[in-house]
Amino acid sequence: MLGASAWLFADRFLRLGLSFAVGVLVARHFGPTEFGQITFVVATAGVFGSLSSLGLDDLVPKDMAQDKQPGVSVDDMQRTALTMRLFGGGLSYLLLLVAVWWTDEFGLLFWLAFILGPYFLLQATDVYEYRLRVEGGFGQIARVRTLASLGANLLKATVVWLSFPLAWLAATMTAEFGLNALLFNKIAAMHAGWGRGQFRVEYAQQLLSRSWKIILAGVLMMVQSRIEYFLVEHFLGWDSVGQYAAALKVVELFDVVTVILVTIMLPEFARKYQESPERTVRQGYLLGCMSFMILMPVMGAAIWLFPIAYGEQYAPAFAVLSLFMLRPFFIMVNSVRNMMLVIEHKFWYPPFCAAIGVIASLGFGCYLIPLLGLWGAVLSAVLSLFASTFLADLVANRKNLIAFLSCWREIKPICQGLRGV
Repeated sequence: MLGASAWLFADRFLRLGLSFAVGVLVARHFGPTEFGQITFVVATAGVFGSLSSLGLDDLVPKDMAQDKQPGVSVDDMQRTALTMRLFGGGLSYLLLLVAVWWTDEFGLLFWLAFILGPYFLLQATDVYEYRLRVEGGFGQIARVRTLASLGANLLKATVVWLSFPLAWLAATMTAEFGLNALLFNKIAAMHAGWGRGQFRVEYAQQLLSRSWKIILAGVLMMVQSRIEYFLVEHFLGWDSVGQYAAALKVVELFDVVTVILVTIMLPEFARKYQESPERTVRQGYLLGCMSFMILMPVMGAAIWLFPIAYGEQYAPAFAVLSLFMLRPFFIMVNSVRNMMLVIEHKFWYPPFCAAIGVIASLGFGCYLIPLLGLWGAVLSAVLSLFASTFLADLVANRKNLIAFLSCWREIKPICQGLRGV
């Protein structure tokens, strides 16, 4: 398991670092206005990402590993999931085009979405990744993702070097998913049995009955995290969208660390939770807070390096970056809480929290952005995360809030454990 995690984490960090470096080149070359337009389309597409996957990313691998579905083989699961992902991808592509058309009719944004949107369909081949996960092919997954990322980022750099228009950049983004699909299909072709399954209606219905909460939560959480894009464009214009996007790209680097932290902690904390639920929750929050504190000097360095990397044209983004660095703290709290909710099987709670966040984002954004400009957008994003974490817990999950506020009680036991006392 450790080796598998090492493969995936190394792949994630490599792709993240490479994409960020090329993203800086793209932002500098196209400038805030055009950079804002392409990130706006990407953000709109992200809202439909959960619908595209139909919430199958965790359910199907688990079913494949257990192989206990009556009358449904692993090959049948694969064929069913592939068909469902193609349907979800097609529906998401259509909704993306409608959403962007509503904003810009048949202008530049629509054609950027038209070029970018096929990635929803290409992502259907992620089903082969499900199978590889179950069969221990983590090295193959990492190599496919890394090669596709390297190829796509090389194409992006070429677009910048040759000064191609923005539509070509959207094409390179789609190309990454095309390379993923091509390589996964090649792997699937090497496994003769992988193509023998049949689509099972009953199994598809069962998957949807289990995944609808995941889909709802995913859509709401993406709306919460991306709604400022739409509000900034509405109140401030494209240049400010580009400024906001540049700052967010830096902050999201630290968001990923919390996701990796939770991925590492989940198996061990699931075991400990059965023995001592309250202590396990407190320890989870304490480790999350400690991780955030360790990251603070790195955040300070990122803020210092930002104007060097992005240049003077992104000075407004640099001005708000310090405030935006509060976001990873709330992402950490939310990630630890969601980890515990998965262990407790409280799948209704994430959609509830995300709904509170969406309402808060709309309220704060509509008031603060016209009043404070880009500062208002960042403040709105931070306050909406506060609402979806601490305020939501105050209303409906006070036990969890108490666990966070009392996590300091676990400092001594953890220190003693590290010393072997």
